[in-house]
Amino acid sequence: MNHGIDLTSSAQNSGGKDIITRDSATFTANGYCDWDVRFDLMPAINDEHPTDSNFKVSQVETERIPGNICYFTITYDSAFGSSEYVPTPATTYSENTGYEEVDIRFHPNFGTWKEAGEWDDEKGEFKLTSPRKYVTKYIAPTVTVTKTQYFTYKPSSGHASVGKCEAPASEYGSTYNWLIIGCIRAKDGNFWTKQTVYKYSEVEFQHGTSGIYTSA
Repeated sequence: MNHGIDLTSSAQNSGGKDIITRDSATFTANGYCDWDVRFDLMPAINDEHPTDSNFKVSQVETERIPGNICYFTITYDSAFGSSEYVPTPATTYSENTGYEEVDIRFHPNFGTWKEAGEWDDEKGEFKLTSPRKYVTKYIAPTVTVTKTQYFTYKPSSGHASVGKCEAPASEYGSTYNWLIIGCIRAKDGNFWTKQTVYKYSEVEFQHGTSGIYTSA
């Protein structure tokens, strides 16, 4: 049974439309459906709204109009009372920085040094004539961003996204400089949360035949 404003499909089949109004404590859906199927579509008192558990059904009104059409009004009130309404929190981003040692072959300038003849492919090291002789690693900054999203319904787990390239948000730059390394879904009070952890690399992440690797 459909308990919310997703009655649009049935309403449209009858040539009607949904009119939705909402304030901090009330959510009202008006629409049309076939009179003969109204009992299959109408929710029961105290049913939660299907996409926002902050609201529960407080009243259902139906009116039969010409054409064997039902005009309905479903009123949802805040499940917490008008003085305790809890809006869905905004998405937050938490940044953590540090440093790590990285193989010198992943340095952004390695290709330039190699083309200049400084690198010995056979030995896998810089030549003794190179200003970088004996250098095998470099210190690179590490950045992780944890994005926390809040939902009034149970979101997808996000496990399928782990290992994929995606930036936390558009302002974080190129998608291929970010890798999703973890995702946690949990119930937190009135809301579901999903925390996605992104790792940044100066060198773009690429999908190799045996998994994720960073290109030189």
